[in-house]
Amino acid sequence: MNLLGSVLGSIFRGNTEPPPKIRRRDTVLVTMEVEETRTKDGLRNYYIAKIEELQSVLGEKSQDVRRLEAQRNELNAKVRMLREELMLLQEQSSYVGEVIKLWTRRKF
Repeated sequence: MNLLGSVLGSIFRGNTEPPPKIRRRDTVLVTMEVEETRTKDGLRNYYIAKIEELQSVLGEKSQDVRRLEAQRNELNAKVRMLREELMLLQEQSSYVGEVIKLWTRRKF
């Protein structure tokens, strides 16, 4: 279990050094060592693939966020323009007679 813990620990820390060797020459232990090395490479490749996949998803989500922010800004500008138009429409209008009087006073 100690050897497995050191292998997993080295994978997560990013060490590329091989796990500590066992001094005994027992065939079972040598076989376990080879399997653990394969497991180490397999886990490393799995996590590298998983990280790349998640980075691509993150890039897509970031693009979506930027697109939605731009869309929100456009809609906010339209709303602002419509509010101003409503305020102008709700202002009290001038009487036509008063406008004509002002125009006649001016010299064109």
